[in-house]
Amino acid sequence: MSKDLRDLNYEVINQDSVFVSNFYEIELEGIKLHKLDSMTSLHQIKVSKLCLEMGKKMGLSPQELKTLVKAANIYDIGKMAVSQELQSLPRKLTPKEFDEMKQHVTRGVALLEAYNKTKTSKEDHIPDEVIKLVGEHHERLDGSGYPKGLSGKQINLQSRILAVADMLGALTAKRYQREAMSLKDAFAILDNDVKNGKLDATVVKTAKEICQEREQLKQGKVKDSRSKNITR
Repeated sequence: MSKDLRDLNYEVINQDSVFVSNFYEIELEGIKLHKLDSMTSLHQIKVSKLCLEMGKKMGLSPQELKTLVKAANIYDIGKMAVSQELQSLPRKLTPKEFDEMKQHVTRGVALLEAYNKTKTSKEDHIPDEVIKLVGEHHERLDGSGYPKGLSGKQINLQSRILAVADMLGALTAKRYQREAMSLKDAFAILDNDVKNGKLDATVVKTAKEICQEREQLKQGKVKDSRSKNITR
């Protein structure tokens, strides 16, 4: 395995807390920023690992994988600019509250762009390709997503992978308003979104295969040929 991929594997498992802390000093439209809660941080790490496995399995190049994983590590950073009280409500959000929650995508993009403006060297900038993925992780193939309502070929493979990984990770994790779903129930929802033209069928199929492989590994039914690629 190349050094770039070894570094990428390490990055998935060890989020750069110093990097994230740099955003606390940024002013964003008068919005006070706060620390991401442990639930969101853990979710991003899990999504990063799944994105890495899915990207490899789907044939992304090392550079495409790097871009995907960098985005997966920070794609929910806009939640620093959304009320913690709103995020931790133990019930379903009202339409108005959900509209406010959806702002985490555009605020995340704004944070990353503002961060780049504080850096004089281009080498210190967050790549535009990473910011693009952060801004598209809630887009859907049928145009029903947000914030731009992109559809079809407007959404590249990396964004499609991140969307599925994010959704699967969210459904199978405990949330303030509900308990974690089983993989079976979560994939039933994802399969329904595929049927309705919202998610990429091949991407969901790949996620399902990876989850099945993980379950088989837990049960000792297959040899772990992936371990050297996902740890350091």
